Amino acid sequence: MHQQQLCEAERIIVEGDRHFHADTPKFEEAQSLYHEALQLRLAALGEQHESVAVAMNRLANVYYQQQNHEAAGALFARALAIREVVLPPDAPDLRLSVNNLANVYRNQGRFAEAEPLYLRSLRMREQETGHTDHPAIWRNLARVLEGQGKLSEAAEYLQRIRLFETAQSG
Repeated sequence: MHQQQLCEAERIIVEGDRHFHADTPKFEEAQSLYHEALQLRLAALGEQHESVAVAMNRLANVYYQQQNHEAAGALFARALAIREVVLPPDAPDLRLSVNNLANVYRNQGRFAEAEPLYLRSLRMREQETGHTDHPAIWRNLARVLEGQGKLSEAAEYLQRIRLFETAQSG
């Protein structure tokens, strides 16, 4: 029974991906499909499983694209909580969950909550890649620091971005 549910969930996710990644995304269709796949995976596996976190992340991404940050944040937070338990601390999918939740908090103006998540994501990315040049994360950090009035700290990241971009173009 569980195997049938998991196979059906996978089929549904593939169909949801088709709608989500279409040239003209069909978010409502993707949302419905991802929700159904999540329910099947929860029934088959329980909450504490990486496949459940993947389904939550997909559904959260739909909500994020629809700018429903409350629903996206709740699912990203649940996916992160699962991944913190079931994945090793250096797993790229764990970093992705940290960064996704930080993005939602940033978009909600919850800058003080986003900042430590972006710093964590930056540390994880540096460990993952072996280098310290990550301008996308720096840009997000600068935005949340500015939002908190930490202008000198934000300026440091903006300067890093300028130096990086100059080095890349030169």
